[in-house]
Amino acid sequence: MSKIAFATFAEQPTLVPGDQLAADALEQRGFEVEAAVWDDSGIDWKQYAAVVIRSTWDYHLKAKAFKEWVSKLKHWRVKLLNPHDVILWNMNKTYLRDLVDNEIEVVPTVWLPGGAKADLQTLLAQKDWAQAVVKPTISASAYQTWLTNPQTAAQDNPRLREMLANSGVLVQQFMSAVQTHGEWSLMFFNKQFSHSVLKHPDDGDFRVGDHNETVDLPPAALVEQARAILDTIELPLAYTRVDGVEVDGKLVLMELELIEPYLFLEKHPAAPDRFAEAIAGML
Repeated sequence: MSKIAFATFAEQPTLVPGDQLAADALEQRGFEVEAAVWDDSGIDWKQYAAVVIRSTWDYHLKAKAFKEWVSKLKHWRVKLLNPHDVILWNMNKTYLRDLVDNEIEVVPTVWLPGGAKADLQTLLAQKDWAQAVVKPTISASAYQTWLTNPQTAAQDNPRLREMLANSGVLVQQFMSAVQTHGEWSLMFFNKQFSHSVLKHPDDGDFRVGDHNETVDLPPAALVEQARAILDTIELPLAYTRVDGVEVDGKLVLMELELIEPYLFLEKHPAAPDRFAEAIAGML
């Protein structure tokens, strides 16, 4: 029986409920699935037919080690889902710039490289943005993500400078549609649409999480626009979460989640089987 590792992290080494459903579906297909902490030095990764990154939710805090782990798996010819090169590309949010080059509609963004000199007041005035979201280029789970505006920009500049001393930074126009209409998460397996949820920020917050959502079906046009984003990536994708907002009938991309997105597998009865089928089809 072929073994598959679902990569997790030390603070939550076991599978979350949705991933357990996918593991059960894989076991029904003749695979043995094990939870494996990604940075556990005692694990022999070469024993697995594939490693599926699932809940490595501390990778952004250990970016150098995570990159080394992915590179080792590639060197050992351990199949990684999603593929090694896709994971490394998606780790840094500068991937959004590549998508813009491919004419994908992305939330308006200014990319600041590490060490750059920047002034939020000037930037917001040049862009005529009433509010902006600031985040590191390597980030997950809203880590170091905060809101600024022309009134607070001067006092926020030291915080920006501190971030730039350690990493690249994104400054993005705040999309008010997140608060008024919510943010879509569209799940694809093997680049085929599976299911979706509409996420809403908590009261008093500008960020959406993976805990305040409703199961909903997006307009067909949004699904096709999301699929067009995936078509820009030539490598196979076992799983994808496309996060975006609808503005005037168009999908504006917030994030293309290819590493460890929560997939809301428990929200749709067919989703665990679809995910398992995508994984099995790539082995």
